[in-house]
Formats: sequence, C-alpha cells, structure tokens
Amino acid sequence: MRERDRARRERDRGTRHTGPAPAVHDDAQARLTTGVDHARAAPDRLPPPELVALQRAVGNAVVGELVAQRQPAPPGPAPAPAPAPAVDLSEFIEDAASPGLTLAVANQVREALRLNRRQQALDLVVGALVEDGTINRDLLRNGRMRYDAGLAGEGAVMPPGFRLVNGARVANPSRVRLGPAAFRSGLAVLYSSVLHEYRHVEQFQRINSAADPLHGQNNWLVERQEVDAYLREVETSRTTGLFADARQMREVWRRLHFEHWIGVDRAGRRALNDRYVAAHAIVRQAVGPDVRLGFSPVR
Repeated sequence: MRERDRARRERDRGTRHTGPAPAVHDDAQARLTTGVDHARAAPDRLPPPELVALQRAVGNAVVGELVAQRQPAPPGPAPAPAPAPAVDLSEFIEDAASPGLTLAVANQVREALRLNRRQQALDLVVGALVEDGTINRDLLRNGRMRYDAGLAGEGAVMPPGFRLVNGARVANPSRVRLGPAAFRSGLAVLYSSVLHEYRHVEQFQRINSAADPLHGQNNWLVERQEVDAYLREVETSRTTGLFADARQMREVWRRLHFEHWIGVDRAGRRALNDRYVAAHAIVRQAVGPDVRLGFSPVR
C-alpha cells in the first residue's frame, strides 16, 4: 500500500514540474506543432486528439507554456501617420509693409539689401513683378534690369530705338539701369524705383516717344514722361510701401511738381491733370495736413 502511494506521489510530482526534461520538451514541441495549428484553424471546436494526447503525456502546465510560446505577439500601437509637409504660407501672404510682394520675396529682398547684394535684390523684385504680370521681361535688354554702381540718381532708361518686324516698327528691348540711390533707403524705395523706370520702358514702346534735345525735337516729352513716371510712383505707393514713408512721399511730390510739372506744356497738363489732382490727395494723406505741398492744377 505504501509502495503504491509513493508511486502515485512520484507520478503526481512529475505532472507538476515547471518544465519538461530537454528530450521530453523537444518531443512535446514537435508533437505540439500539428495540434496547435489545428486548434488555431478551428478555435470554436474541442482540442484535437494530438493536443489531448500531449496533455496526458506531459501535463497541462507544460502544454500551456508551449501554446503560449506559439502565440503571435500582441499587436503594438499603430504607427502615427506621417505629418503632412508644412506649407510655407510666406509664399502666399502679402508682405505687411510692401503688399505688392509676398512675405517670402520681401524678406529675401531685405536680406539681399542687408548683405549689399544689390543685383540680387533687383532681380528678386523684377522677377516677382514679371510673375504677377506687372513687367514684361521681353521689353528689357537681356530680360533684366542692371545695377550700375556709377549711376547718379535712382535709375535711367535709354531710348531703345526701333527695328522692322513684318514691315512694322517695333521697339528694341530697353537697357534699364538702377543706381545706388535706389537701394539705400530700403525695399519700398527700390520697388518704387523699379516701377518708375519700367514706366519709361513702356513709354518708349511708342514711335516718336524719345526727345532729341540736341536737335530741339520733342523736348516737351521729357517733362511729360517724368510726370507720368512719378505719378505712377504715387499711385502705387500703398502697394510698394512708399506711402508709409512721409519723407519719401514728400520727395517724390517735390520732384513731380517742382522739377517737372511746371515745365509741362498746357496740353500735357490737361492730359495729366486728373491723375495729378488724385496723386496730390494721396501725398497729402501720407505727409499730413500741416506739410506744405506745391499744387497747381489746370483750372
């Protein structure tokens, strides 16, 4: 009786051990392959015979351990979606000071001016105005305006002359130069100077648009053309940012009125008078009511 009890205790102890002997474990693992795969394929059914036989042979604890080893790892958290590429809004937002340019372009121009890279700054402004349709690059010699360190004043445009195209006279591309004075006072003055000089380019597209002081021909055109170009600066002053600089606005008006308007013939004054009066009102708003401005519209 004692021998049978001892044998039963030894058998029970064998079913409760924490792991099978290596040989038993290897055999159990091999036998488990088929049984566990069957159980996964039909989890709603009773364990297949192979699994039951294995439980009897090595015990439930060992089978449970082997089954756990064959379970797939629980899925981890889903990877976070890749962030959408950031949109540089500065390429679309108007610059606060010079709303005719985007913030991105305006900042690039300011940086070029800070580094004294004047041709680069000029190319950036002209490029932006070509892109928005303000400037036609075909009207510029080599498609560019050039910085000229030796030029007095903000800029100069030479009458380009004409060529025959299909029997018609067509203006050649204009040589446009901007001098140091256009770059010394910041973006707004440079921007405004570019528009001023480009207005002369547009003027020279017409036949008989160039004065010839040497031969006394069309001398009156110079004054008209300068008034027209300075009016363009005033009319675009909110776009360029010049409007915010009272000193610059006063200087533009001084040149327009005292240097050129008083020299325009009466016919020219009548043609430009409405724009002249409107421009005076804009300058008045910019400089304030207490600043005296010359003003002599056609009565």
